[in-house]
Amino acid sequence: MNSFTYKEYSGINKLYLKIIEVKNGYGDNRWLTFKQIQDKGYHLQKGAKGAKVEYYIPYDNKEKKWISFDEYNKYSRDPEFDDERFSLKQRIYTVFNASLIDGIE
Repeated sequence: MNSFTYKEYSGINKLYLKIIEVKNGYGDNRWLTFKQIQDKGYHLQKGAKGAKVEYYIPYDNKEKKWISFDEYNKYSRDPEFDDERFSLKQRIYTVFNASLIDGIE
């Protein structure tokens, strides 16, 4: 689970993080990005190793910006929808287990 958003990871990300959690003996199933750790005022322990998670997120090629799936669905219902305007792009984030973070409860 992402400790900042309280969302459960899904698919291969969930499996991958569980494997790392068990392999490393972490007693916590919460994960945060470095930015989330900073935003909360927590501190990452020295030498902590992160894990990569990946997402595919809609990208508006015309506006040159990332959009939510809700926005994409809204556009796709338009009768003049231009399929080439949008693409799914991969985003990779490094997350750290809560066991490696000082200050988190």
